[in-house]
This record gives sequence, structure tokens and C-alpha cells, in this order.
Amino acid sequence: MQFLNPRIKFQNKSFRLTLREDRAILITCVGIALIFWLLVKLSQVYQADKNVVFDLRIPSEKAFLESPPDNLIATVEGQGWDLTFDFFSNSNIVLRYDLSQTNQLDLNRAQLRTAINNSFASNDIRIVELNQEEIHLLLDDKLSKKVPVLLCSDISVAQEYELKDQAILEPDSITITGPASAVENISFWNSDSLILANVKNQISMELELESPPSELILSNQKINVQIPIEQITEKSLFVPIQILNAPDSINIFPKSIRLTCSVGLSRYEELTPDDFKLVVDLKDATSNGSKNTAPIILQSQPDFVENTKFNPLSVAFIIVQADSTNTSSN
Repeated sequence: MQFLNPRIKFQNKSFRLTLREDRAILITCVGIALIFWLLVKLSQVYQADKNVVFDLRIPSEKAFLESPPDNLIATVEGQGWDLTFDFFSNSNIVLRYDLSQTNQLDLNRAQLRTAINNSFASNDIRIVELNQEEIHLLLDDKLSKKVPVLLCSDISVAQEYELKDQAILEPDSITITGPASAVENISFWNSDSLILANVKNQISMELELESPPSELILSNQKINVQIPIEQITEKSLFVPIQILNAPDSINIFPKSIRLTCSVGLSRYEELTPDDFKLVVDLKDATSNGSKNTAPIILQSQPDFVENTKFNPLSVAFIIVQADSTNTSSN
């Protein structure tokens, strides 16, 4: 047994060395095969899409009437070697122009293709297709204008709740910068739509502004919106009735009536009878005995109350005439 153990260990070690050699040979063969496969593949002709990007130098006081296209794509063709090298040298096709001495850039089909061809790292790459064959860009004077933000909303509150006040926008106006011919006709800027239903709590949120066309720049892309909402309750008041165009001597009944209305909790205490004006106009009233009535008119009320009701809707009046006998004797 003592003589067998060393022999077994020696055999195991030899086996491991043989296995490592076999693996190394296999990996080498796979690597060589991969290299030949790449050589064959990269020698073939392929087509690929490349983005065309404009790098335009313009005066600071100028702006484009329409922004340069950002979706111009050139389908190019070439050997795999050339396309790979061209991609690593520049992933996009960049066309550079200086417009400091002119107000427009016009590229026809031939000019555009020539400019793109000149940007390739290899002369063996060619253009197969362009999704846009002509470019026409015009410059205009740049203008900045401050306009208010218009909140586009459709908000409905739950029963027994109301909008306490108008929405608060922060900021409530933005500055728009772009070509003068486009900016000067803008008088406001819309927010995205805000649609909420059955609201019970104050709204406080961030809201996107409507996306501008590419030639316009907004000073803000978002605004903060706060819309105060509160619970409403009913309040009853006794309001005196005022007489308009009354004769010299007249009696009305009742002289004050009970009025009810809906008001927000924050203004419940400040609401008083003096905030309402109930009138009876007796300009054309005549006395026809003991049953003379005139309608009660709600002439004014605070703008923060709703559902105003009062009862009765009319008053009875009596015009008192002086006694002619007593008057003459006096």
C-alpha cells in the first residue's frame, strides 16, 4: 500500500497536466476560428443608419424660424471594416456651417449628399438613402417676451366643498424666447390639462407646461399650482328690508326677513347682515285697501356666498294718508 500511493498521485498529476494542455489547445483553436470569422464578416458589405447632426454657428441676436431637423438619418453602405472604424471615429454625422454673415442656409440634394460624404472616415462608404433630401433654414431677429401662464383645468369638488379662492401659480408668468415673428403673436402660455374630480383637500402639485415648438425656448418647463378648497356650511341671518321710492308715510311688514346661504368655513364669522341688500321698490305702488304687496329683491350680496334663499318673498305695505279735517283745523 505504501508503494501504490505515490504512483496514484503521480498519475493524477499527469492527468491534470494533460487536461490543461487540452483546454489551452481548444481555447487557441476557438480564438483562431473567431479571428477568421471576424475577418470574413467584416470583409462583407453592410448597410447602417447614422444620425445627421447640424452644428450651426449663428449670431446671438438671431434665432431660427424653424429649428434644424433633428431626425435626419442617412442610410450608408460599406465594408464592415470601414463602417466599424467610421462609427468609432464619430457615431453621428456632423455638418458644420457658419451663418454669421447670412440669414439663411439652403442645401439641395447634391450639396447635402456631398457634405455627408465628406464627413466619412473612408472614401469607400457611400450614401444609400436620405430621409430628407433638402434643407432650408431661415434666421430671424431673436425676441424675448414675458407672458402669463393660463391654467387649463377641469376641477369638480365633492358635495359640501367649494373652491375657496382662485388658483395660485408659481410662477404665474414665463419668458418665451425665439424668432420675433413667432414670439410677438403669443399673449399667454397654456399649462398641461389638470383634470380632477370629487376633490376635498387643497391641491398642491407640480404641473408641466405645454410643450413649445423646437424654435421656442421657455424660461420654465413646470409651474407649482395651489388651489385652496374648503368645506362649506349654511348660515342664517335676519336682514332688514330697505324701501326705495317710498311715499311720505308708509308701513311695511315684515321689516326684516330670515336669509340663508352657503358660505365657506373660513368666512363664516365675518359674514353679517350688512353684507346683503334686500330692497322693495314702491315707485309705482298704489294703495288698494289692506292687501298691498310688493316683491323683495336681492340687490347685492358677497361674491363668496352661494345658494342664497329668503322667506317671505314679498312684503305687505300700507300707505298712511294724513287726515284732511285735522290738517285744515290746525
